Amino acid sequence: METLLGDVRYGIRQLLKHPAFTILAIISLALGIGANTAIFSLVNTVLLRPLPVKEPSQLIEVYGALHNGADFTLQSYLNYKDYRDRNDVFSGLFVYRIVVSSLSHDGNNQRAWGFLVSGNYFDVLGVKPILGRGFLPEEDQTPGSHPVAVLSYSFWQGRFGGDPSIVGKSISLNNHTFNVVGVAPKGFIGPEVAYAPAFWVPMMMAKEIEPGSRWLDSRDSDNLFMIGRLKPGVTLAQAKAALDSITLQLAKEYPTENEGRGVTLSPPGLFIPSIRDASITFAGVLMVIVGLVLLLACVNLANLQLVRVTGRRKEIAIRLAVGASRTRLVRQLLTEGVLLSLVGGALGLLLAAWINSLVGGIKLPMDIALVFDLKLDWRVMFFALGLSILTGIAFSLLPALQSSKPALVPSLKDDASMAGFRRSRLRNSLVVAQVSLSLILLVSAGLIVRSLEAAQQMRPGFDPENAVALSFDVGLQGYEEARGRAFHRQVLERARALPVPIAIPISVSPGFFETMRISLRGRDFAENEDKKESRVAAVNETFATKFFPNQDPIGKRFNFTGPKDPLWQVIGVCGDGKYNSLGEAPMPAVFRPQFRDYETVCTLVVRANGDPRSVIPALRNEIQKMDATLPIYDVKTLTEHMNIPLFPARMAANILGSFGALALVLAAIGIYGVMSYVVAGRTREIGLRIALGAQLRHVRQLILRQGMMLAMIGLFLGLAVVFVLARFLTSMLYGVSPSDPVTFIGISFLLAVVALLACYIPARRAAHVDPMIALRDE
Repeated sequence: METLLGDVRYGIRQLLKHPAFTILAIISLALGIGANTAIFSLVNTVLLRPLPVKEPSQLIEVYGALHNGADFTLQSYLNYKDYRDRNDVFSGLFVYRIVVSSLSHDGNNQRAWGFLVSGNYFDVLGVKPILGRGFLPEEDQTPGSHPVAVLSYSFWQGRFGGDPSIVGKSISLNNHTFNVVGVAPKGFIGPEVAYAPAFWVPMMMAKEIEPGSRWLDSRDSDNLFMIGRLKPGVTLAQAKAALDSITLQLAKEYPTENEGRGVTLSPPGLFIPSIRDASITFAGVLMVIVGLVLLLACVNLANLQLVRVTGRRKEIAIRLAVGASRTRLVRQLLTEGVLLSLVGGALGLLLAAWINSLVGGIKLPMDIALVFDLKLDWRVMFFALGLSILTGIAFSLLPALQSSKPALVPSLKDDASMAGFRRSRLRNSLVVAQVSLSLILLVSAGLIVRSLEAAQQMRPGFDPENAVALSFDVGLQGYEEARGRAFHRQVLERARALPVPIAIPISVSPGFFETMRISLRGRDFAENEDKKESRVAAVNETFATKFFPNQDPIGKRFNFTGPKDPLWQVIGVCGDGKYNSLGEAPMPAVFRPQFRDYETVCTLVVRANGDPRSVIPALRNEIQKMDATLPIYDVKTLTEHMNIPLFPARMAANILGSFGALALVLAAIGIYGVMSYVVAGRTREIGLRIALGAQLRHVRQLILRQGMMLAMIGLFLGLAVVFVLARFLTSMLYGVSPSDPVTFIGISFLLAVVALLACYIPARRAAHVDPMIALRDE
């Protein structure tokens, strides 16, 4: 221990003697370790951190499996009751469903997400509310009889200011009064790691929360997540066998709904198995990317460390000459590296915390209750500590081994000319490697950014400029069809009567194509064509070409499902558009009148001569005059709506772009640092050249030539590698080839310029060496 403490003290003195190297090393390590720690904290939140419930390892999610190849199905309520009552492997089995409701309290209305849950939900999870209680057995028996709710901690704090007397008060969900009976503990959001509900209500209140629903009495309505807690000593295989047996019984008793079904068991936490698999893949990709960044930092520091210990060759030779073992010297050099990486890791933790705060502050472009609680818990701390130690060893080991076997006689004479060919070759190889790694990251980021630009320039088939959309759902207010239809018509009439120059459709109502500026051949829908007896439709160009080739489709008739289906007449042909994603191929589409088929959700699209947001207050006011409790949501410009499908690509571009910029900084630091140390090590040689008459520009060219030669080799090697690897990005690219020449040439030029600048400063310093000072020791 005393020897180790001595190594630590000596290492600290050595690092303080070389502040430039120490600062460069700590910055590089903080960036690399911080990026890795931030990504690991995301992986930890989504995949590793256990749910905040009692013994989470005993919880198992039970999905259905179909013989038709579907990887999973949810469960019906009636099947759940049979699984619950017939199994002997679970101490408790519950179901839940994600719902959205219109929530009102004290005149304030909002659209809120929550859970419908079976009455044993909190008991099986082992969660006790911090205020009040959970649900009672009798609240899980008779539909519509117990309108009670438990609030989440964050919703209680945000909406009710943490009111300690909230229990016993009432809230309105879909115009039904619910009594608040409890508040969930802080940090508890349920069995999903990223979905944050505002409330929980008993499953028996399904018809009040989802008006018109009948799935409580239907065995073929697979819409519930089901989770069980294993009894002590029960294995996963035993649970699977027991559930398989019950599934076979249900298939015999109810063959219409259950024949061919099976069960799939999975850990809870990420909605469905396919999302878990996709999350694991995405997490793996992110860890590889940040791993490359850290590898770049390690290569960078290994090179700087190699140059630094070259300057200590006389010290090392003296220690070997007086009896120090090679192992002792290697340990000393490794200690210095680990000291650096621990300081860099500590700063990296601060950087990771800052990155997490930025990620936590990202506002999703869609109305969904997702939240990522990115905390630096003990797993993240241990990861950062382990990564720091391994990084310190990784970048120090090769220089330590290389420098601990010097040629003693030349080193004791401090003969720089005999520093060794192998060390120079290793140093040059490391410069080449860091340029290559930087290019790989930068080209990957460039392809994603170029793809994002291409996607934003794609024509969606309509004009999004100066248009805004808002949505509302009268079904959440319990409107019957007749009342809902009347409400929709009145909204349209009031909107058109506003004293502002706008054009307004509701979905595909008369005026839709004009407002959306979609090209139309034929005619638009008429006001009287929204009755069920009217079977007229507009089709797009792809539909017309596919089903009416070489014909004029206007006036032609078609049916949807077969000869027995009523015929529909084509009244117009509109231009193709993007209906699901910006990258999709043209597909057939049919447009029918809005009010013919009743839907509770309605979207109002407004196009104004100027800023469309200026008419939103008036529209909102007119709707709320008709129903003050109706929440209005998704108020966005059409451009913002178009950007929603691009959100994943934009996030990927931001992440890769950030890491690419980080790689560029690390490459510049590495090249600059190495060339600076090279110039410092060749001071005498440069001074001699100047003394013998070498011109200053020749000295600059000498250093620039050496640095740029290594950079060019790194660029060519990196281009060869990334040309192959870029093929794996094909599925993420819109309208950009994975071998896009603009990206490859542009990034190569950028990196070459950065390398030139990184080499120029040391080259300029070399040209100003005073030959008298440089040769004084001679």
